[in-house]
Amino acid sequence: MNQQYQYIQQEVARARQDLQGQLNSGFAQFRQEHLNRARSLDQKLAQLASIADGLKTERSMLSASMEDFKRGVVRIEDIPGRRVPFDYFVDIPISSGDTSEQQSSITISMEGPFVAVKRFACFQSLFQYQVGTTGTPAKFAGRTYGRWRPVSSVFDLNDSQQSNAITTANPFATGTFIANPELTSSQAGARSMVFDGRIIVINSGSSFPRQDFSVPTPSSLWSDGYGGLADLGCLDFFERGEVITIKVQPTHVSNPAAGNADGTNIFGVAGWPFLAGQFDKHEGIVTPSAFVVANSVTTRLAADSVTRLADGVLTIGFVGYRIQQPPGI
Repeated sequence: MNQQYQYIQQEVARARQDLQGQLNSGFAQFRQEHLNRARSLDQKLAQLASIADGLKTERSMLSASMEDFKRGVVRIEDIPGRRVPFDYFVDIPISSGDTSEQQSSITISMEGPFVAVKRFACFQSLFQYQVGTTGTPAKFAGRTYGRWRPVSSVFDLNDSQQSNAITTANPFATGTFIANPELTSSQAGARSMVFDGRIIVINSGSSFPRQDFSVPTPSSLWSDGYGGLADLGCLDFFERGEVITIKVQPTHVSNPAAGNADGTNIFGVAGWPFLAGQFDKHEGIVTPSAFVVANSVTTRLAADSVTRLADGVLTIGFVGYRIQQPPGI
């Protein structure tokens, strides 16, 4: 009887242990599943929070865009269309000895608005000269003809660079034939065909001024050094069909006949060297028969036989991009 009782107690104890083990295993599995579900829920909540932040940002941007639209303001980056690099330039002729105001206009294409990023200006020399006063004098191109020159004397690195310094009253022996001697008084120290002027930009569409008209912009601020592009203060937007008028007024004529001594200062009587010839060395010009020898007597040319035409073209405009738009936009 006791043996049977002990056996029953053992079976009951074993059954309790099995039940406890199953319960422990079930609770562990339940706990792990609960943790997995909690982690998955956290991930989904994080994703939803990220989406909500994005929607909030888009809603804020849309709200800002709508506010800009209500005020009549549209941001450049919001304008539809393909961005294509594009440049707008005009050529403004500058005649020899002319300091009057010259102008030219740029018309924005109807294919799309234009956004200017930088501005640029460069001066091209068309220097020519002719010799003789009878018949039809032949014209010759100077050395700078067709070449690009600075748009400001600020960058004239040749300023005051003289190669000779002759101070005697008459340095040439009697009977000496001289074609074109170099004298300090007859040679310009400045660079040939450098442009200096004032520039005004007028937008006839929106009529927003680009500077104070009472003080036009110096040409030195239209180019960064030798041919460099000058940055604008911000992107400059021009609508389709707008007309940009550029006015230019030279403040210093090209290669002026001024500032040097002439024959009167050197020899005491009028004649060679002539004031207008101070840039002849730069341009490769020789004054024919500057000195004439007769009966062992050297006489100087009394009247200048060379006519110098210091013409040029100012190329000026903007560098940027055009927003290509399909019809109907």
